[in-house]
Amino acid sequence: MKAILLVGIGNKGRGDDGLGWAFADRLRNAGRFDITYRYQLQVEDAELISRYEQVWFVDASHQRLHRGFSCEKLQGKGHFTYTTHSLHPEAVLQLCHQVFGRRPETHLLGISGEDFELGHGLSAKAKNHLDEALRYFHKRMGQEVALLG
Repeated sequence: MKAILLVGIGNKGRGDDGLGWAFADRLRNAGRFDITYRYQLQVEDAELISRYEQVWFVDASHQRLHRGFSCEKLQGKGHFTYTTHSLHPEAVLQLCHQVFGRRPETHLLGISGEDFELGHGLSAKAKNHLDEALRYFHKRMGQEVALLG
């Protein structure tokens, strides 16, 4: 079983919607994580996350979040409907448990964005929120490594 998967969600061609991908890009060379990029989550992602001990979904948020980001530990419990369109990370985790009998430790890191227009890069505020989320993540992962070591 693999240790940690980071899933960057979004579309860098739509301004701040690319925050999940930008986060993944910044960690690409860290070598501590497997990284994948998704425009949206699908039912097939349940099989992907079933192979990991820990999963981090990172996505842009339309909400103004305290500190510019939020981090939520997902439980994957409850009833979810599955459609042919995108799924919420919580639904992917629940599906993983139902089909593969696995419930990896899973987090959703949301980063506040403000400009989601086509063709725009990240806004100045989104870049600041990205930096804050990365600082939080590095600190959090450093503490987890210390606890494991």
